[in-house]
Amino acid sequence: MSETKIPLALDEYFGKDEEETTLSLQLKGYGSSAILGLAAELQTVAKERSVLNFTIGDFSPSEFPVPSTLVSETTRALEEGYTNYPPPSGTAELKEAIQSLYADSFDVLFPTSSIIIHTGGRPGIYAAYRAIVSKGDTVVYSVPCWSNATYCRMTGAKEVVLTPSAETGFLPSASDIAPYIKEARLICLNTPSNPSGASLDSKELRSLCEMIVTENERRATDGERPLYLLFDQMYWMLSWGDEPHRIPQQILPAMARYTVIVDGISKCFAATGLRVGWAIAPSSISSLMDSFLSEVGTWAPKPLQRATALLLSDKGTYKAYIDAMKRSVIQRLNTLKRGLLELNNEGFNVECVEPEGGIYLAVRFGLIGKSFRAHTFSCGDDIRKYLLHEAGVGILPFRVFGTGEDGEWFRFSVGATSEAQVTEGIARIKDAIRQLK
Repeated sequence: MSETKIPLALDEYFGKDEEETTLSLQLKGYGSSAILGLAAELQTVAKERSVLNFTIGDFSPSEFPVPSTLVSETTRALEEGYTNYPPPSGTAELKEAIQSLYADSFDVLFPTSSIIIHTGGRPGIYAAYRAIVSKGDTVVYSVPCWSNATYCRMTGAKEVVLTPSAETGFLPSASDIAPYIKEARLICLNTPSNPSGASLDSKELRSLCEMIVTENERRATDGERPLYLLFDQMYWMLSWGDEPHRIPQQILPAMARYTVIVDGISKCFAATGLRVGWAIAPSSISSLMDSFLSEVGTWAPKPLQRATALLLSDKGTYKAYIDAMKRSVIQRLNTLKRGLLELNNEGFNVECVEPEGGIYLAVRFGLIGKSFRAHTFSCGDDIRKYLLHEAGVGILPFRVFGTGEDGEWFRFSVGATSEAQVTEGIARIKDAIRQLK
């Protein structure tokens, strides 16, 4: 008879609080994502009642399945032995497909050596920070936005945080940035925007590009380090504004020396879990980003790089997919916007930013001062909790996007909801708000 083994329990060691001096000073004090904390609260409520989840910037596979090419060609690549390490900066096949995509979309031909493949968008953003920003350098960005505060902290940057208004879709103008242009080392721009869904128009982008090029001409004369633009365009294929999406290098070719583009398949192909992204940067920056990312090991899996290259090379297939996806997203966003704005006819103060891209609707519920069962709303979190617990609708407050205040603006995401759920969500919110005094 074999003897039963009892494993050694190490709970007491793993549960022990470390001395403060043994922790990384750079990472010490980091908490978990505020969004994850709100998601945990939503899941707790969902155990007791039905909850419609408009919080997550993700996609329901049943509503937005990835292109069939990604599935079939990933499987084929695995069967054909694409299971070893890819080149650290990405396969030549995928780089050439991205090069062709941008040439077709923007009439700009990037050298493949400037393209770096990585897992999703975040490694490219962080690598750009690491390659460009030294401790004490100034980074200019606007809020609400995604994760710039974290990357500034991790690089020791000095932050200049702009707070544009809803009238501009919370996107900064060139005049907003101008007062800080001489001290800035990096300007960060996300268009179409997460969380507002707004896009920066070509006129403002041109003004910003001209300002950056002029400033860099001055710096070259004075022997100062250049100023760079981090251009996050993860949602550009899902854009439908009055004018087509444009990139800095297309508007002003000299910007090729000073721009880092971050992009990927996560949003445009509903492929958030497949983790294929890329950055395009001038050679002085791309080489540093490549070196950094190769040490971290953030390369996208080789079979997925193969499948993505084949998808992007099939222009007819990917464009048909994007067109169909945009129609579904726009329909959901328009239904949501119209339904919520109907509350204004009943005397409630509701405001929306007109979405021009992405999967989000920015909504302001002017409900501070309203009350329910003797409880008066004093902050945005009161509104969020009320809609979650009373209406069974989960949304994200702008404070999780770095605004620093618990106001009345919220983000709705429609990627993980059906059209029927959007309609139901509107009805639930209306019923809940009508109960307020």
